[in-house]
Amino acid sequence: MKKLLLLIPIIIFLVWGLAPEEKTIVEEVLDPEIALGADDSVHQAIFSATNTAATTNWTVPSGVTSATFEAWAGGGGGSRNSGAGGGGSYMKKVETVSASQVYTMTAGAGGAGGNPLGSNGASSTVALVFGSTILIAPPGLAGGSPGLGAGGLASKGTGDSGFDGGDGGQGTGTRTGGGGAGSTQAGTNGGASGTIGAGGDYYGGLSPSNASTNNRRYSSGGGSLAAGERAGRSGIARVTYDTDVGSGYPVVKSRAAGHSEANQTTHPISMPSNVAVGDLLLFVITSNGAATFTDPDGWTRLDSAGVTTIVQSAVFYTVATSTSPALTIETNTSEATTHLALRMDNAGTPLSASSTSTTGDIDPPSLDTGSSAKYYFITTASIDRSAGGSVSSPPNNYQDFLYLSHPELNAGTADTAIAGRHAETQTEDPGTFTNESNEWVSFTIAVPFLSDGGGGGGEVQNVQDVFWFD
Repeated sequence: MKKLLLLIPIIIFLVWGLAPEEKTIVEEVLDPEIALGADDSVHQAIFSATNTAATTNWTVPSGVTSATFEAWAGGGGGSRNSGAGGGGSYMKKVETVSASQVYTMTAGAGGAGGNPLGSNGASSTVALVFGSTILIAPPGLAGGSPGLGAGGLASKGTGDSGFDGGDGGQGTGTRTGGGGAGSTQAGTNGGASGTIGAGGDYYGGLSPSNASTNNRRYSSGGGSLAAGERAGRSGIARVTYDTDVGSGYPVVKSRAAGHSEANQTTHPISMPSNVAVGDLLLFVITSNGAATFTDPDGWTRLDSAGVTTIVQSAVFYTVATSTSPALTIETNTSEATTHLALRMDNAGTPLSASSTSTTGDIDPPSLDTGSSAKYYFITTASIDRSAGGSVSSPPNNYQDFLYLSHPELNAGTADTAIAGRHAETQTEDPGTFTNESNEWVSFTIAVPFLSDGGGGGGEVQNVQDVFWFD
């Protein structure tokens, strides 16, 4: 104690003798809230239910007080030579929640195709265990009499808002199913062969090609042929919420998705919302055909890969220097593309590995980061649409699943899916996506933690580095 009392006059003398600018530096460093800041540990998480054979429970994590629930219902089945099924509806509900509450999420099954008649799809629902059902997305109805292939009606559902599924085309001969509703628009109606019912963004897919058993995930109605019928697609339910993942992890703050039409060489990229200077922006883009991507100014190509002349994919990233970034990417040939983008905080320079195949399950590569640390791992799936097929669920232990189906015909388009998880490890082997066999490209991406001191724009200096005297 005596030694401390003797030091106080010396400290006062040293501080008093500093120039005004140097005094300011000392005062700031001695305030730990200003000097050290607080890294953002709140992550925008997504939890999805895709299993139609059983319900899926979501337990509200500690600290979560609000959640956005969404549901896409199952599409109706097609009926042989009499009419196609309707697309499932979409419903949304913002709910106040409490830690440890349990919500049961049910993905509605698609209706079976049948001769002479198909089956209706099933509703996708969300209910509080020992409480009420808070969200119901009505399904698409079977084609032909008596369902007449009507799309699911949001007006018949439960939730804050929603969109209708498209009606299936009715009549004899080849008819297409209605498109499942998207999260920003209703599904469109199916019709005769070649008139396809399209869905909206993220989920709510295109109706089937009548010549193929494959059609879009999720919620699209099944087609009808003179001598055949197609099943409707299953639905999906998901919840989006902000959660504290603990210190030392990079976190996703917002996401965006978009597509370009076929036969274009210029492809606008949708940017996530609320971009701050210093945020890491990352997107994965998929193209059909043999297109090559031109590196956009100010962006770094993290990885790229392709399957011959069938499907191509690439990952680009940058550190935001503006709160309203705009981006367009070029391809050397006219193609259709889809993309998914992330905005991240506390994020360092990402690492990546790639894999490709012409068939089988989408199997993201194992990635050795070189050192054990806290990462946000992202796994991607890019598929060609010329032979149908789709991606229905992410690898085990992965969440934050998004799948963007291109809203055009099967031929000549490509789809993109991503999923993610936080983990402290050196090596990550994600496991496989659940998908229908198709040509595919996949990346495993590791985003390391980088402290920004709570203020954005890079790593804060250690107190020892900024507390100095001249």
